[in-house]
Amino acid sequence: MQALAPASPSRRRLLRGLGVAALAASLPACAPAWSPQSTFWQLWPSHLELSPQAWRERMAAMHGLGFREIVIQWVGASGGAQPWQLPAATLALLFDEAERLGMDLQLGLPYDERWWRQLGNPDDAALAAFLQAAQEQALAYARASSATGLAAFRGWYIPYEIEQHSWATPERQQRLAQWLRGFAEPLAQQA
Repeated sequence: MQALAPASPSRRRLLRGLGVAALAASLPACAPAWSPQSTFWQLWPSHLELSPQAWRERMAAMHGLGFREIVIQWVGASGGAQPWQLPAATLALLFDEAERLGMDLQLGLPYDERWWRQLGNPDDAALAAFLQAAQEQALAYARASSATGLAAFRGWYIPYEIEQHSWATPERQQRLAQWLRGFAEPLAQQA
């Protein structure tokens, strides 16, 4: 193949073509649409009042925005003023809609609202008891759930924020690692 001379008409056409292609790709109407793939859905007790149609509309709206995976941050909360849990029928509806729309759901385990208060407690025995109770509650929910067999189910989500301040000491880091390992095996067996 013959090399193109710097001033040749072929080289100018090639460079012009590449320039037009680059310009076209940068124009919004010509560029492929960008869309986010996933989002968190943080449910609250007020969500329990939604009708099945309202749930369907919300799922359709998220699908319309381009989301293909939703991480439901938690399925309920305890340890606070108003304990609640998403009803099994509502959860089944969400999974049905996700499957119908070609979406996936990651399901957040129940959240204990005493988390931050307990992390600030200097009593290590109280923290250990809290972590064990929160883990037992979450794993009991996972064992009782039928979500793991559903086509749109993509796994469990541990809904606790793990930041560096509360786990700064080696002892606290060891406790956290042990606690997370206590989730890993039972949840993996369900997958």
